[in-house]
Amino acid sequence: MAFKRLEEKRKKAAEEARDEFLKDQEFGIKLRKVFGSSEGIVVLDWILDQCGVLDTIFTGNSQTFYNSGRQDFGNDLLARITKADPGIYHRLIDIWTKDIEERKIEAMKGFD
Repeated sequence: MAFKRLEEKRKKAAEEARDEFLKDQEFGIKLRKVFGSSEGIVVLDWILDQCGVLDTIFTGNSQTFYNSGRQDFGNDLLARITKADPGIYHRLIDIWTKDIEERKIEAMKGFD
């Protein structure tokens, strides 16, 4: 009797895990469609910038908690997108690297 209940719980847990996996797969397909295009990458870059993913969250006051929540959302989004398509993350790195290089060039203009 106990074995049967345990087996039923195991089956239910396996079905729930499978359903969750399928939802994740479907969501991953949607993420790739939305953020896989060049326009989607630009929008994603803006969203992650608004979330402060690459910024420090610490302010020395309660603003830190707000920043932490924003950054947590951005990190979760980035993790889900990277899981769905690691190539999108690599394209973001290219954008960020180019942005840093452009800032360096701009900063060096004042030293000519």
